[in-house]
Order: sequence, then structure tokens, then C-alpha cells
Amino acid sequence: MFSRALTKSFKTLLFSALLPCAVSAFAQTCASNRDAWDWTIPVSQTLYLNDGGVIPRAVNLPYYAFDGFATNLNTPSGPDVLPTNGWVLLFRSFGNSLCGTNMPYFILYNRYDGLLRVFFYNDLTTQTLSFGQVTLGESNTTDASLLNFDGGDLNHNLVTVDRIGPQQWSYADFSLTNYDPTPHTDATLNFDLNGITATSLTLTGGLTLDQVEQDAQMAGAYDRTKNSIGAFNSNFNSIASAAKTMNDQASHNKGTWWANAVTSLTHAGVFFAAEDLWGVAGFIHTFLGGGQTKAPPMHFQGQINATGTLQSTSEVYSFILRVPGQPHSNPNDLSLPLYDTKLGVFNAGVPDINRYEIIGDCGTDLLCIFNNPKHYQSSTPLTIQLNPNILTDATVTVSAAYTFFGSAPVTVAQTQATSSTISLDLSGMFNSDPSEVAVKLTICPNSAPVGQEPITVIKTYPVFVTDQGFE
Repeated sequence: MFSRALTKSFKTLLFSALLPCAVSAFAQTCASNRDAWDWTIPVSQTLYLNDGGVIPRAVNLPYYAFDGFATNLNTPSGPDVLPTNGWVLLFRSFGNSLCGTNMPYFILYNRYDGLLRVFFYNDLTTQTLSFGQVTLGESNTTDASLLNFDGGDLNHNLVTVDRIGPQQWSYADFSLTNYDPTPHTDATLNFDLNGITATSLTLTGGLTLDQVEQDAQMAGAYDRTKNSIGAFNSNFNSIASAAKTMNDQASHNKGTWWANAVTSLTHAGVFFAAEDLWGVAGFIHTFLGGGQTKAPPMHFQGQINATGTLQSTSEVYSFILRVPGQPHSNPNDLSLPLYDTKLGVFNAGVPDINRYEIIGDCGTDLLCIFNNPKHYQSSTPLTIQLNPNILTDATVTVSAAYTFFGSAPVTVAQTQATSSTISLDLSGMFNSDPSEVAVKLTICPNSAPVGQEPITVIKTYPVFVTDQGFE
């Protein structure tokens, strides 16, 4: 595992360039804490910091701490990191008594909803930056479908923005929900952490960066050349903040088909149930929520553009992780995950949709012909591939709906999954061409407490309608 860091004065460590082999081996030795570790016990942990020598420091875990940017994960029902809710440990890097680390971190993954969560402890920067930007990319593979759920690929990394301060824990969430059954030897996840100081940065739609930092995380495209954020969508840290922002969006878009639905289901911007979002699937690209999680990534249609000036961008740290569940050419690689099972929840193969106009008894009545509902179907069914690991201890229901411009979605198929491959019939009769197919998974883990809201995963896919003539 190769890591690179800035000293507290933000000067690059020159010996990393002079002695790449030695530094790489040194970093690998420090980085891998491969012993059994329970991240749910509320006791302080020892971090071994590389600060003029190996300096041990006892710190509380982020969701048990009294300050820092991850305390929102601690709730009366328990922190949002528990194995009963699907969380597993992918990696831990706290150093050891012989070898310190510049940036302690650990990575959790929720195997039910595909959420990857990176916690990192900042011992490198002495200032509270405007925000920290964590970029996730994938390499050593010709296929990056693992990143595709939120629009990433080999050319477009995923980006999460959160606050970062000295001697504090921060975290970043990524949606690795897309399941890829194909093996990719030595596929690698690459994490880059940058500290950014911003000034006069605002968002269109009346939201300021400070408001978004308090209520949300952002994900989207980052332009390293211009040192600016070009565009991003919103990843919300809490159900309440998601409801508030959705309600604000509805207030600014009165008259749209989804405005009334959003206002109703968000209860005036206070809260909503994840199941309610199915009614506005045409307004949302992707959604992860429900269960115990307090951080449901939600991506709206369109982009929220950022305007303003960034003062400086500084690379703080980077590290890698071999993708779990993939073949590994080196069994002694210290970048191997502790949980080595395939990631992702599902993928969908959406076929082109054929349209068959229903004439019935219209005869030559043109008004009747053009107002008659049209029959839509596909030459092949909608195929859903589920991660079989989820079906071993959870009940999964899969639904499909057509979405339309200017009207609410219409559900056309639903079934409970009994195997990892599901086929759904997309036939339906509508007055206008659908714009998308929305797929919704409702996941009820067997270990979930009684009364806990099911996990909901929603993703929309564009469809193409081919007019095949008349029936």
C-alpha cells in the first residue's frame, strides 16, 4: 500500500521520491493492522502516529467521540456501524509500536446497501480547512462497474466532500452498490484525500456551501487542473436534512408534478420514510436509505452548479485497497481486504422498450387514435442480478416502474427474490412514452430489530422506445 502525505506545514515529503522502494515497504508495514478488531466497543483506541518518531495516542472512535465531524453517527439506538445492520470491516491502519502512520484510517462496508464508509484521523494539518475532499477511483481493471451506481467509471471518479480539522475524525461515504459478478484480478480502489480552503463558494438554488456542509455531503466531478468544483450532486447525512432539502427544492419548483408529492411525503421538510420516495422516483437518480443508516446518499436529477473561488488545494494523503471478492495475484499483499467477499447489491440489464399502439374500435376517429393508451413491452425481460451474499440472511423484494416527464411513476412489476437472477415483465399501457425505468429493492435483514424500516435502494435507468407499429 503506497501512501503519500504532507507535513503539518504542507511541504511534500521529499524522501518519498528519493527512496520509493523503502518508503513503500515502510508504509505497507505500518498500514496493515490485520488482527481481529471490534470497532463497536466504546473504548479508546491507540493510534501510533508518525510525528518525529512513533507517538502513541489514545483517542475515542469517531462515533463515540464528543467532538469531530463523525459524531452525527452516534444515536440513542447505537452508532450507525453495527454488524447487525450489515457493517463489516474492510481495512484498518492505526500503525504499531514500531512503526507510526501519518493518517490513521479504517474502512467499513455495509453489505446490504453497498455503502462504503472511510474514517480518517487528521494528524497532518494544523488548520481547520473549509472541507476535505476524498476521491475514489478504481484501477487494474478494464471495467469499473463497481463505481457506476453514482455515475463513476474509469474516467470519472467518485468524490465526497466533508469537513476536516486537526486531531479529529472525519468520514466519507461512497455508494458501491452496483454488483459486478465478473472477476477482475488485482482490481484496486484508490483513495485520495485533499484539503481545500475555499472563499465565496456558493451553490445555485439559494444554498450556500456552509449550509450544505452542515446538512450534506457532496459527490460529483472535481477538476484538479482548475482547482475548482465544477458540479456535484448531494449526499445527505441524515433523513431530516434530506427531507429539508427536498422540501426546499419543491418550494422552488412549484407547479411540477413532483412538488406536491415531495411536500406531502417530507411532512414540511421534517422527515420521510424511504418507502415514500418511490412516488418521486422520476425526480431522483439514486437513493440509499432506510434501515438504521443516517447517511442515505440521494442524487437528484440534474446538477447543482458551484460558483466562486477556491484559495488552495493541497494533497494530504492517499492509500489503496484491493477490491474485495476479486482474484489476488499476491496472497501476501498487505493491501488485501479483511472482508474478502464481492461487494455490491445489484445490477440491471434494461432492454429497449417497444411500443404497440392500441387502436381498438376507433376506426378513423383521429381524436380517439391519438388519445388511446399505448401498449409498451420489451423483446426481453428486465433482468436483475443480485449479490447472492445478501440473500443468505435477508428478504429482498424487487420492483420496477416506468417514469414519465410531468407525471408520477407507475409500477409495472414486483416480486420477492428467491434466487440471484430475477426477470421482470415491463409490459404496461400509458398515454405517453416513458423516459426511464426505475428499479427499487427493499431489503429486510433477518438481524434487523423489530420495527426497523427496511433498507431501500432506488436507481433509474434511461429507456429507448422503438415504435413497432400497430396491433
